Amino acid sequence: MQIRLKEEDRDSHRYPWTDLDTDSTPRIYRMTRVTFGVICSPFLAIFTTQEHARRCKEIFPEASEEILRNTYVDDSASGKDGVHEVLRLQRRSTELMEQAAFNLTKWSSNSPELMPYLRRIKHQRVWST
Repeated sequence: MQIRLKEEDRDSHRYPWTDLDTDSTPRIYRMTRVTFGVICSPFLAIFTTQEHARRCKEIFPEASEEILRNTYVDDSASGKDGVHEVLRLQRRSTELMEQAAFNLTKWSSNSPELMPYLRRIKHQRVWST
């Protein structure tokens, strides 16, 4: 998940870089995306995912509700009673998150009947920026 920082917030995400040359004056760079591993990263991931799901609730009502109820940070655990229902939820959840350029990955299931579909989905989705 890559969350873009607003231009006015990028000064708070500066860091020095010296190319490992201790004699050179460091260059100052600014991050353009949220850095995961900082204290606020889990909050930002959760808030951004939930806010996006809320905004898409009219277009993707079922997927939005599943994401709001069953996602923690950037992982979701959900399910349905049948293969076709699961595949529909997978497709709609993927479409919802693609609206914000988020790529859902790591699909898995304990259903032997569903796994061949999920393997195909895994190989079909190639993310490009």
